[in-house]
Amino acid sequence: MRSFAALAVVAGLSACAGAQAPAPVDCVTLFQRYDVTEAGMSTPSGRRDRMAVPPALQPIAGALRQNGCINLSRQLDLDAAAPSPVVDGGPRLVPPVRVHAGAVTSMADDAAARAFFEAHGVAATSVGSPALGRRVYIGPFATRGALDAALALARSAGFVHAYPVRF
Repeated sequence: MRSFAALAVVAGLSACAGAQAPAPVDCVTLFQRYDVTEAGMSTPSGRRDRMAVPPALQPIAGALRQNGCINLSRQLDLDAAAPSPVVDGGPRLVPPVRVHAGAVTSMADDAAARAFFEAHGVAATSVGSPALGRRVYIGPFATRGALDAALALARSAGFVHAYPVRF
């Protein structure tokens, strides 16, 4: 009987050793999927459409939260110096592009983030989302150089999942 138990333990350990760690989550892809799903939703027509977070967005919003894609206060460094000034340079972007800096969980973080970007000469706005908190956007930027500098600025402030958006 002991040999059977030992064999079971060895088999269990072998199975665990062969297991792979889960693939890292791509927060930008999750945010983009959220945006596409939200943009494709129909106009309100029934009871399900009046929910604070529509059912189609709930699993994506949950994945964004569970995988650390939403910026918490402790992750932000809003005293950071700009890595380089955000100035026009390089090829023109037609139409101009904004940057989704990230999502924050409080009005205080939202105000501080917008103040940080504006202090660095970058227009900043935010949009409330019942599922994600406040989504902070900067721009628009008309050239590739300005877009790259804005992405670097956002990342230096702790918004590690910043990405360009068109809307």
